[in-house]
Amino acid sequence: MSEGHPRQQRRIREIERIRGLVTGHPEGAHRSVAQVEHEGMTSGQHLADTITETLGSWKFIIAQSSFLVVWLIINSLGWIFRWDPYPFILLNLMLSFQAAFTAPIIMMSQNRQASRDRIASELDFEVNRMAAKEVDEIQAKLDELMKEQIVTLLETMKEYRVILDQLHERTDRIEHLILNTQNDRSDL
Repeated sequence: MSEGHPRQQRRIREIERIRGLVTGHPEGAHRSVAQVEHEGMTSGQHLADTITETLGSWKFIIAQSSFLVVWLIINSLGWIFRWDPYPFILLNLMLSFQAAFTAPIIMMSQNRQASRDRIASELDFEVNRMAAKEVDEIQAKLDELMKEQIVTLLETMKEYRVILDQLHERTDRIEHLILNTQNDRSDL
């Protein structure tokens, strides 16, 4: 990457700005890529998006198709004035102008969409990295809690073992006393 290329530098600055919004401010994490990008758009970029959105709609296709049909009917049947007789050179010229201007505008909008996708993937990567870090932290805490529970369980088992030994001792004493008592009675 050449360091002097302004477009690449602008993209890098934009990605860094968005990364700062996401990682630096809690409200930044809730903003979409479109919102962040919309803030930095020029009026020409807004216009390109609006034109592309209009040209890619059914309204435009229906309106343009209707206009072409009316143009062809009027000029084919010779109503009013025949300002563009067959082979419709003026119509072809108008459509060529339209194609010549709309193609670069659509390309600008597509380039911005590609840029938006790159920014979105950068944001996704950052979010995934932060989530992985949090999962690692949670796993470490769970491991620590598990170790504490095991230690507590072992201590509790030792206490129960002591209590069980005392219980066995008392049981043995009681059995011994019962046997002695029975022996004493049988001697009588």
